[in-house]
Amino acid sequence: MNNEMNNGLGPNTMPTPEQPVQSVPTAPVEATPVAAPVAPQPVAQPVQPAAPVQPEPMPAPAAPVEPAPMPAPTPVPAAPVEPVQQPVTPQPVPTPVPTPVAVDTPTAPPVEPPTTPPQNDVVENTPEEKPKKKSKILLIIPIIIAVLGILGFVGFKVLLNDKAVMKLEVKLLSKGANTALDALIKKAEAGDEKSVTGYKGTLTLESDYQEDGIDLSKLKNYQLNYTYVSDPVKNQMSAHATLTNQTIPVADVQALVDKDTAYVSLGDLLNKVIKMDASELHLDQTQDSVESLKATQTLINKTEPIIVNFIDKQEFTKSKEEKEINGNSKKYSKASVEFNMAELEKFIYSAYVEDEEVIKALSTLSGEEEKAIKESLTTSLNNVDTENGTKVTLNTYKTTFATTAEEMEVIINSDSENPTKIVIDTLKDESQYHIYAGDTELYSGTFTDETITFKDAAETMTATLTIKEDEFSGNFNYNTEGMGIQTTFESTTKDDVTNTTVNATIKYGETAYNFTLKNKLEKVSDAKIEELDTSTAVGMEELTEMDMYMLQQAYQQKLSLLLYDFMTVQYRIDNNILQ
Repeated sequence: MNNEMNNGLGPNTMPTPEQPVQSVPTAPVEATPVAAPVAPQPVAQPVQPAAPVQPEPMPAPAAPVEPAPMPAPTPVPAAPVEPVQQPVTPQPVPTPVPTPVAVDTPTAPPVEPPTTPPQNDVVENTPEEKPKKKSKILLIIPIIIAVLGILGFVGFKVLLNDKAVMKLEVKLLSKGANTALDALIKKAEAGDEKSVTGYKGTLTLESDYQEDGIDLSKLKNYQLNYTYVSDPVKNQMSAHATLTNQTIPVADVQALVDKDTAYVSLGDLLNKVIKMDASELHLDQTQDSVESLKATQTLINKTEPIIVNFIDKQEFTKSKEEKEINGNSKKYSKASVEFNMAELEKFIYSAYVEDEEVIKALSTLSGEEEKAIKESLTTSLNNVDTENGTKVTLNTYKTTFATTAEEMEVIINSDSENPTKIVIDTLKDESQYHIYAGDTELYSGTFTDETITFKDAAETMTATLTIKEDEFSGNFNYNTEGMGIQTTFESTTKDDVTNTTVNATIKYGETAYNFTLKNKLEKVSDAKIEELDTSTAVGMEELTEMDMYMLQQAYQQKLSLLLYDFMTVQYRIDNNILQ
């Protein structure tokens, strides 16, 4: 019987000892005896054995040749067919089968089976008809539907999974920082060379301040010119700054670093060159800047997946909550996870201590050796007190079919009466953040890939910072009762020339004073270390009392000349100040 089931026997077809195994299509008709034999119909897909099949003995023996009527309880009567005595080839041969009669109820009277002509006559008189093949397209369609259904279900679970949404929010937070760092690294790498790097610049300051006998409008007559050259291969650096008043030198300072010693000349203030120890001075400041920025970016990129992995291991709770976000009140799907901050720290330390890139980045930022960093991480890992860690709660709010959250909450000390809460709302073109102490808002702002803004609750202090590939700009404002400071700054780079402008306005009551600082910095391709005569160089401890006295006198004279120049004529008259 098992062989018959495996050969495709349907649940409504029962074989008899005289009947070979085959699928019989059924067509329901009324439960009445059939008066005449039904014309034989070919079976669409007959199943014929490759070798003669002997029927299995049944509990009630039946004659092997003579057909026997079907018993009444059989749901679907089948016609008796003589067993095949000769081998049959594997090619399908149509077999005449009478149309079975359906029985409506178990109590229906037995139905006389029609007399079937011998099989040999059927084969002789019935022309051979090949079974129709099913289209491959029809077979592929249900497979495609099934695959799409599975993918759709999996996609639905993944896209709407609250844990996935929360992990995505963490990734988005690091994206903005990475974008800003990319711009800073590219800008810093413009001067990242192992050969000689040189710059020259000009700085000016202007103001309209004219109060209390002081006239700062004369600042426009002053100009500071400077140069800077660095040679990391020779471990040398030179710098030179000259302050002039309408081409008249006011001050001149020159410095030279040669390996572990620095030399400084104060111009006409002192007739000696001062030398000092410079063993801890790293001359390749450009390289330091690039490496520090890259190390910071490494830590961000390495820490983000660690936090995501930590979140993935936490248990989430889900609920529905009516909430107002960005001025719209509606019902959101809320996902929450609570964890111990100390457990997160331990999780991060355990990942850091096994990651050589992280250890190298921490070494770059701290200035300590990698071995010491690894030992420090191991000590921190072993000393984390997970029993008394700060409790942190993360909440995300999203609509039913959204793939990102409209709001994310980070609640620190969430088990206290006055927790610190950071709320981040996602808008179309930017994200907003709010920082609370309990229910009191302290600070807020917005951020995108390039810009971040900040303000306190009273808007006493506001700031904006934009970082692009060749532009650095922003503003800072501080306002209190009776006083205010407003500043804007912009720095652009083109063809190795960086122009920076800072505008500041200072208000006292109803009076405002404006200041403008401009700096032009140009990269020099053929720069060379500027020589300095160090034959008279002495250490600070070697300066005599006379040296110190002459230095003090020269300094006071320079300062007096500057102050005199910025005094108004009336102030000089009123105070009897002569040049």
